[in-house]
Amino acid sequence: MSETAYRVLTIDEFSKFLMSGTFEGTAKDLAAGFIHLSTSDQLSARVEKFRAQGQAAYILAINLEKVEGRLKWEKASDGDIYPHLYQPITRDIVTVIEQSGGKRALSL
Repeated sequence: MSETAYRVLTIDEFSKFLMSGTFEGTAKDLAAGFIHLSTSDQLSARVEKFRAQGQAAYILAINLEKVEGRLKWEKASDGDIYPHLYQPITRDIVTVIEQSGGKRALSL
């Protein structure tokens, strides 16, 4: 599997992440008990959903080596395998932040 997974955040989620240094997840994540991540192959579809809703998006690149034991690759209802993170996203596991459209917002 890949060494990097991705999380797409709204502007509000991204602002809170920058201020607190932690992303606990959305209501959907909290109800599921994990944070939904995407692979590089799945990422464009996630970003497109934000664009279709007229939302800007920020993409967090997560270093999977730093979350060993707290990440599971699980089959979703669409039949695809997704990375699920069983911990909050913290700055120390994020390697790059990009704004949708390919602009690098921050390199950590």
